[in-house]
Amino acid sequence: MKPNFKRNKERRAPDRRLYAPISGKILPLNSVSDPVYAAKMYGEGVAIVPNEDLVVSPAAGTLVLISVNRNSFGIETESGEKVYVHVGLGAPETRARGFEVLLPEGSKVRPGQPIFKIDRKFFDNSALDMTTVMIVTTSKGGEYRVLEGDMASAGKTPVLERK
Repeated sequence: MKPNFKRNKERRAPDRRLYAPISGKILPLNSVSDPVYAAKMYGEGVAIVPNEDLVVSPAAGTLVLISVNRNSFGIETESGEKVYVHVGLGAPETRARGFEVLLPEGSKVRPGQPIFKIDRKFFDNSALDMTTVMIVTTSKGGEYRVLEGDMASAGKTPVLERK
């Protein structure tokens, strides 16, 4: 008689939360200086004033976009939602300087996995607004709500949750 090695595979429910893409002070999206983000024209989201230099994935999924200026990226989550992270509201003026990309497009990512690093010295010497925004641009599972909190830890603090 052959032993039965079949395992009961439990289906894990997808995580309904999105985690902070960078550590820092959490702000309501409507308080950022960019009127398009503040009006939530791209979708629901949150803003963070960074106090560290590592930018991480907010969810499990695939890295589908890294911008030409290397200051923003897009993730398609395992549940099919599209999440956009834009670091520095004045960062396009840098013409891709000050950012080190750590993963190529197409990479599978998990929450907290580093995507790119910011050169803090470069930005400390500039007058650019480094506020980072995270927007859910496409949601297949329902609307998101912003979670309460003052400070976020990259990849560890949930900041948005699907209703």
